[in-house]
Amino acid sequence: MNFLEERIVKDGVVKPGNVLKVDTFLNHQMDIELIDQMGAEFKKRFGDAPITKILTIEASGIGIACLVARHFHVPVVFAKKSKSINLDGEMYVAEVESFTHKCKNQIIVSKKVLSPEDHVLIIDDFLANGCALQGLLSIVAESGASVEGIGIAIEKGFQPGGRMIRNLGYHLESLAIVDGMNDETGESSVQNIYTLDSHVPLAQAVPFGLQHILAMFVANIAPIIIVTGACGLDASHSAMLIQCAMIIAGIGTLIQLFPIWKIGSGLPIVMGISFTFVSVFCYVGPAYGYPAIVGAVLVGGLIEGILGLFAKYWMKLITPIVSASVVTSIGFSLLSVGAASFGGGSGSENFGAPSNWILGTVTLICCLLFHICKIVF
Repeated sequence: MNFLEERIVKDGVVKPGNVLKVDTFLNHQMDIELIDQMGAEFKKRFGDAPITKILTIEASGIGIACLVARHFHVPVVFAKKSKSINLDGEMYVAEVESFTHKCKNQIIVSKKVLSPEDHVLIIDDFLANGCALQGLLSIVAESGASVEGIGIAIEKGFQPGGRMIRNLGYHLESLAIVDGMNDETGESSVQNIYTLDSHVPLAQAVPFGLQHILAMFVANIAPIIIVTGACGLDASHSAMLIQCAMIIAGIGTLIQLFPIWKIGSGLPIVMGISFTFVSVFCYVGPAYGYPAIVGAVLVGGLIEGILGLFAKYWMKLITPIVSASVVTSIGFSLLSVGAASFGGGSGSENFGAPSNWILGTVTLICCLLFHICKIVF
């Protein structure tokens, strides 16, 4: 456990309703040395980002944000929950719901203190359902500024806020993730298995690695099967392409794990084939042949590589709403492919046979059940 997790286990108190009280050291009586240490940790995690403003919400986040700002040498902006006579001019306004207080508030930030040129690090004390963060993200989006990251002191890992914010594509770092609370004993459990720089024992690293590999298999094989089927290629071509894809995916994953110069993240990012272009290739392949797909991939890869070098200049244009719209449209464009596969595959001799429908229905039900269970538990 890190320094904050140890303090939560030692002095944190759980109240009914999944409320974690840390008022003896964080948000009523404040342990300045502890919070300064938190600021240093956030600086370590977001130090490469060009932060120009720290944004938080009153009142509990202000103290933490101030000490974080001291390490970044930038000003703090805090969203007010009520308009005072000291605020004048135009305002950014968003509505947020408080998990602790069970009420809704409008939060306000003056347009004088947040501009499109700003690079914002959002800081808050707690993350539960993510309502406050959504309000702050809405204000930043309205201002035209860029969100460089989100730093949270304590995240309730058993609630959906963290997963939701990460799924939107934001860089979210939580210093402590509470994965269980017992209001009968008043205790909380912090059982983060490993931090970023931890060394995983071999006995655990092997099954974790196999889990990643098995997940990669499906993602690498499925796009090839879909595209080669649409192009009318035989099984030998499909097998060759799958073999090539797995070799390149393995090399790419190793480079991510063990960076070469500035290439690679040093994280267990499993590389593989993207589903993004499957719908396009399903139209290009039958019309122009598989060589046209290969050429398109080479040209597209070159353009993506060049764009990646200048990502920091255009990333603000790709908001989470834009990304979500693109991903949704990809899913809709693949509905016809999924429907054909449900019946047994395009051109199959037994297309629409009861056995295919039964297999497809069982698969669909299993996927839905697993997704529901993931949300609940």
